[in-house]
Amino acid sequence: MPQPHAGVPDDAAGPTISVVIPTYRRAATIRRAIDSALTQTFDDTEVIVVDDASGDGTADIARAVGDARVRVLEHPRNMGGNAARQTGIDAARGRWIAFLDSDDVWLPEKLSRQMTRLTTAGADYVMCYSWYDLELSNGEFLPARQPRAEGVASPDFLTHHAVGTFSTMVVSREALRQIGGLDLALPACQDWDLVIRLHGVGGICVVPDVLVHYWNGEGDRHRISTRRPSVVEGHRRVYQKLRTLYPRMDPNDVLASQEYVAGALAQQGAILDVLRVVRDLDPHSLDARRVRHAGHLVARAARKRWQAAAR
Repeated sequence: MPQPHAGVPDDAAGPTISVVIPTYRRAATIRRAIDSALTQTFDDTEVIVVDDASGDGTADIARAVGDARVRVLEHPRNMGGNAARQTGIDAARGRWIAFLDSDDVWLPEKLSRQMTRLTTAGADYVMCYSWYDLELSNGEFLPARQPRAEGVASPDFLTHHAVGTFSTMVVSREALRQIGGLDLALPACQDWDLVIRLHGVGGICVVPDVLVHYWNGEGDRHRISTRRPSVVEGHRRVYQKLRTLYPRMDPNDVLASQEYVAGALAQQGAILDVLRVVRDLDPHSLDARRVRHAGHLVARAARKRWQAAAR
């Protein structure tokens, strides 16, 4: 597995895993997230909670846990999810970073299963993720998301957002250093952006079991996914990064990636962005089905835009 770099402190006395929990106005859920990290069967861990200037008592609730493994850091002003994660990474002493969003919950064996999978995968692997289900505000669960993409330099991580959410990820801290940390300017698609950049550093593997309950409650204005401008700008920026990789990719994988991004933008009614992606499509790789699909994406974007304007 990745060895410590000269610029990173030798944390031989530190834990194997640093759990990083970014949080913003999550007084109602932060305790259960922390508890799910502290009750892991793999217990060579520390938990770093980074409060992004919540102002609702979230940090106080985290401090009241009263476990020596928990550290609470606070931003003086709201800086965004990736900035909070990076603060946690910078403070971490573990060789591996496990991300946990403060409204999600881990099953007790999550870290143990992932560390075992990383060991069997080998030294070329820098990240492990898992399946997850979606928890609704009424306590019910939607069917589990079951991605299977894995490997070294697998194009599946570039053609679509295979991993799904930060809360499933365990990442080598050295690999995070190699890519220069998280992109603090990215307003959305932060998890996919990290996967894309790690794809160029080492392998990514998966534990094919549900190990995370992902909170999918409605009506939460603090969720990035509910803020259309952020979602559009995030996909726009990620697409620009992907375009730099396309010359080295198989043409069919490029088309699949472009169709995925265009679909995400169409869902937001971002018709001009969809048209820009469609304009980039290689006409030599298009068949009749893909031409029709491109037309459907443009029509969907226009329809979503009209629906939003009519509200």
